Amino acid sequence: MRLRYPAFFLVMGLGVLGGAHLRIAKITIKEPSGDRTVFRVCLPGRTPDVFAMTEGDFMCHIYDRYGFRELDGGFGRATEAVISPTSDAAPTLPDERDHEVLETLLLHLLADPKLDLTGVPTNGATIVLHARTPEKTGFLMSGQIHSDIGDRTLPDDAVRDLRRRNTAAAKPDSYDAVTAFYTNIAFAGGIVVTNLSELWQGRRSFRSFEDAHARARGWLEAYLPGYSKDGTHAVVRAGVGPWAHSAMLTAVLEKRGDKWVVKWYHISFYV
Repeated sequence: MRLRYPAFFLVMGLGVLGGAHLRIAKITIKEPSGDRTVFRVCLPGRTPDVFAMTEGDFMCHIYDRYGFRELDGGFGRATEAVISPTSDAAPTLPDERDHEVLETLLLHLLADPKLDLTGVPTNGATIVLHARTPEKTGFLMSGQIHSDIGDRTLPDDAVRDLRRRNTAAAKPDSYDAVTAFYTNIAFAGGIVVTNLSELWQGRRSFRSFEDAHARARGWLEAYLPGYSKDGTHAVVRAGVGPWAHSAMLTAVLEKRGDKWVVKWYHISFYV
């Protein structure tokens, strides 16, 4: 339903009531009738229903020039082209430790029958890792992480390292994340590294991922892992899907001898 008040006054009201730094993104929505420019207004540090975790997630309010308008499908990834500046910083290269941790986690998920995102059985299946890290750091904020994991605990130093490694040094006060690509890593069989951006942009069809990766049990969009000071623990945060709305995985891994093992993982499904 469209309100009478213009978007400008609604934005100002949210800014005053929220008491947070307002983020406003100008985006283009592709609709059957043609492209439409709208504004996405986000209150960082608030509850997920008003928080833009990544540039590909509608976890905030959408306004057009005439007032409030909820997009079809509610929250979650939607068909959009985000108009925002990109970082000029050189991409960060994941290291061998990142390789070991992410490979351990991905193989664990691949073999876990409880992970049932696509209905594909574990035998002969694959799991897909998006080729690059997320573009924004909203999912790494303390309040968001604790909201996702409930009463579970994380090694604090590893969480701090997770934020440090994924925050763009040139813009530490922004929500820009470092750019890192996983295409330089030779993962074990069953792990597919590919660019999922085109499939996400066509998310009006919720079967787009399954159609393109028929044997995949799901996909991850992973931040660079964070490590404890003693090097014995790692924390991973990753978007996971396919899911009608956004979902976020948190995992803790422990190094035992020369191998990493998954202590626990949890997926928070947003509705």
